[in-house]
Amino acid sequence: MKNGKDPVDLRLRGVDRAAAFTITFEGAPVNARPGESVAMALWSCGATTLRNSSRDGAPRSILCNMGICYECVLRIDGVPVRACMTEAKEGMVVERGGSKEGGWKPEGAKVPTDSNGGGA
Repeated sequence: MKNGKDPVDLRLRGVDRAAAFTITFEGAPVNARPGESVAMALWSCGATTLRNSSRDGAPRSILCNMGICYECVLRIDGVPVRACMTEAKEGMVVERGGSKEGGWKPEGAKVPTDSNGGGA
């Protein structure tokens, strides 16, 4: 996935894992394993930009990996979710989250502000 042509797998070698299944990220197939979060499945294939800042368009990725920060918000099957809190399932269609042009956040999400009052 890293270069869009050759599959990349950054998982530790020599660990017994259940058989992989496929999810789709931005139209490209990604291998995931049972029990993995969507965030870790994407990270393991080299996909590190999950959304862009609604303030300045800067790339955002996994930060806390425990559901606190909302940096990993993206769309799964059209629904905004936190990738770190969502278990990967066969056939999921995953798309990057918000952008400066079309920023969004899940209902009820609290977006931290910087010292100038700007959102993330």
